[in-house]
Amino acid sequence: VADLEAALEAARAERADAAARLERQERLSKLVAAEAADARARLDTAERAQNSPADVAVAALSAQIADLERRLHQRQNDINLAVHDAKAAARLDLARAEARHRDDLAAKDAQLQRFRFELDKLLDALRTHLSAAKAPLFAADDLGLLHTRATD
Repeated sequence: VADLEAALEAARAERADAAARLERQERLSKLVAAEAADARARLDTAERAQNSPADVAVAALSAQIADLERRLHQRQNDINLAVHDAKAAARLDLARAEARHRDDLAAKDAQLQRFRFELDKLLDALRTHLSAAKAPLFAADDLGLLHTRATD
């Protein structure tokens, strides 16, 4: 159970880290988008003005906008991939922890069965000994009660 909780906590921490990275990337994306919008506005203003900059400057500004948009899309794709990977890792860790938990429970169940079997053998030996000694230490009802409690 502790392993399951630790794995769950690790998955939660990884998810929180991915969320923080996502938030950071979203802020950067907004910044890049704002820069691209500003550059696009400057380009539009330059194209409308009579004294527009040289064609080379316009082309450079256009290239800068295209580069900013390309970087924005790349960051968004990287964010989506990171979130997907974090979710997949969390699901895998959770599945592993659940499997370990099931194995631990099965081992404990087997241990209990062995204990019950040994207890039944001891009670049978005690009954045999008491009936052979003809001086019972416990009443027959007490032994039945002990046996019932042991098998429960």
